[in-house]
Amino acid sequence: MHSACTGSSDSSGNEVFDAWLKFVPIANMIIRVSERIFERLLFPAYIFGDRYQDIEVAERLPCLHGPTRAEIYSLLLELVNDLESSTRMVALNRQLFPKGKRAVKINGKILYVTEDPLHDSHIADRTRWARSSAGHVGLQNMSNTCYLNSLIAQLFMNRSFRAFILDMDVNPSDESQRLLFCMKVLFARMQNSYAKAVEPKDFVESITDYEGEQIDITIQMDVDEFYNLIFDRLEGQMSSMQMKSSFRGYYGGQLVQQVKSSECEHISERNEPFSAIQCDIKGKTNLQESLKAYVGGEHMDGGKKRRRYSLRTKDASNSHIQIINTPALSVAAM
Repeated sequence: MHSACTGSSDSSGNEVFDAWLKFVPIANMIIRVSERIFERLLFPAYIFGDRYQDIEVAERLPCLHGPTRAEIYSLLLELVNDLESSTRMVALNRQLFPKGKRAVKINGKILYVTEDPLHDSHIADRTRWARSSAGHVGLQNMSNTCYLNSLIAQLFMNRSFRAFILDMDVNPSDESQRLLFCMKVLFARMQNSYAKAVEPKDFVESITDYEGEQIDITIQMDVDEFYNLIFDRLEGQMSSMQMKSSFRGYYGGQLVQQVKSSECEHISERNEPFSAIQCDIKGKTNLQESLKAYVGGEHMDGGKKRRRYSLRTKDASNSHIQIINTPALSVAAM
């Protein structure tokens, strides 16, 4: 090749040089093809960029079928067989790892420290970079927010409740409806994203406690407490009584407290609304046994009954609970 470059009449050198000139565009084409396969079929623009915004949305959906993705990976390994294409493929792979954000509390303020998730000991499972073929997207843990993520995931998986939130008419510029809007956006991302998980940062930052302060994500909260807080905040931001009434139908039910005297057939009843049922799980093998114990009630003496039900009789009695209206939303918390 050197002789060909310096004007030598060596024909073999000219042939090598000509072959090299032909190889250069082929190599560039292989790199471009590899990039297109990687970004269009495996990890499209939804995950790490908007390079292909001019392409129809249907053409930017990734291939989620496991065996097909395995064949695509094998094809890429065949195509990427030189230093330049390998370097480019490594660069594309690094884009799949967003910079991690770790919440730290400094002088009473919550700051987010950016961290590089790749390091020498990092081992990545490539099959977990995109949304699973089951079709569900996870939530990133922002600090001690596992309780929040578990509740939001359960709410999202209730299709009726998800549709209620997504169809809700919310003004994005209205600060008094910020939590509603952020929850709507989060549900939309969980439903339509093809990333492995989405970050609920905006949603979390829009949640305030009963004192009006932003919740501290570095402190673990009781999930039942958080459940009551988030539903109270969501209902408070709804603009009409009709919307609030529909919302209450998802988390509120009605039960009847029944008390039967041991000395007569009279049954005293009192209707009560409920949003949560506390079931005893100790010694129970399943949820059905816990619920059966809950509605089974208890035996009460006269004094206990008077204190609890304001009754004048002093005889002993048995109390039972009958659930007459169950909420559309069922959330389990332990």
